Amino acid sequence: MIKAQLYFIEIICEFSFDDDLLMDHKGLLSKVFETHLGSQSLDVRVCCMRSFICFLVSISNEKFLKEFENAFPVLLQTSVEAIKQDEEAGRTALESLAELVEVHPKFVKGYFDQILVVCTEVLLA
Repeated sequence: MIKAQLYFIEIICEFSFDDDLLMDHKGLLSKVFETHLGSQSLDVRVCCMRSFICFLVSISNEKFLKEFENAFPVLLQTSVEAIKQDEEAGRTALESLAELVEVHPKFVKGYFDQILVVCTEVLLA
C-alpha cells in the first residue's frame, strides 16, 4: 500500500505544473519522503526515491529546489544499496538519478566527489 501511495504522489507531482502548489505542500511531502527514504524495505526506499525525484524534477524554481539539496547524499546511498541488492531496483534508482541530473544539473554540482564514489561502486558491484 505504501508503494501505491508513493506512486500516487509521483503522478501528482509529475502533472502538477505548478511550483507554488507543490511548495504549499512541501512540509507534508518532505515528511513522507523522509519517513520512507528511511524504510527498512529497499523496494519502499527506491519507490520513495523515485517519487521524491519526480517531485524535485517538477520544481522549476531553483530557489525552491535548493531547499532539498541536503537530501542528495541519501539518494546516492539508496542508489548504491539498490544496485548491490537488486538489479531492477538499482536500474530504477539510477534512471531516477539520471533524470534529476539531466533536468537540474546545478542540484548535484556540490556532490561531484560523491557521484564519483557511487560510479566506482557501481562498476565494482
